[in-house]
Amino acid sequence: MSISVTDFKKGMEMDCSRILFESFNWYLGFKGSDWIRSKFSPQAVLVNSENGISLVAIDENFRILGYLHADIAAYSVAYLSVIGVATSGKGVGSLLLNALEQRLKSTNIRKIWLLVSHINQNAVVFYIRKGYEFSGVLRDFTLNGLHEIILSKDLKC
Repeated sequence: MSISVTDFKKGMEMDCSRILFESFNWYLGFKGSDWIRSKFSPQAVLVNSENGISLVAIDENFRILGYLHADIAAYSVAYLSVIGVATSGKGVGSLLLNALEQRLKSTNIRKIWLLVSHINQNAVVFYIRKGYEFSGVLRDFTLNGLHEIILSKDLKC
C-alpha cells in the first residue's frame, strides 16, 4: 500500500472528523468528555484548517488514513493540537508527523510541542520514539483524573 501526505482540502472534513472520533473513542467514555464532540465535528475540522497546518495521509485510492493539525504560535514554536489515524501500526502517524516536522523546519519553526493524556501509553511511547522529550504535566487538565503530559522537540532548523 502506497501512502502519501498532502495538505487538507475542503471536502475532506467528513473523513477527517470520522478518523478523529475513532482515534479518540477511548476518551469519549469519560464523564465530562462531551466538549470534544464539537472540536471534532466536520465543521470544526474545516474551520480549524483555515489557520496553521492541516495535513492528511492518503492511500493510492485517495482514501484518507490520517489527519493532523498544528498551530503556529509565537516565538517560532508550533503546537500539534491533534493527530488521528484510521489504523495504528501502519506508519501513518509517522508519515504525518515527519511531514509536519519537515514543513515546520522549512519555515524556520524551531520547536514543536504537544499534549498527550497520561493513560494513552501507546501515544506517549510513539512520541518518545520520535524524539520528543518530557517537558511537564498538567494535572486534571481536560478532565478530573486525566493528566496531560507535555512533550516537546527541538527541530534544529
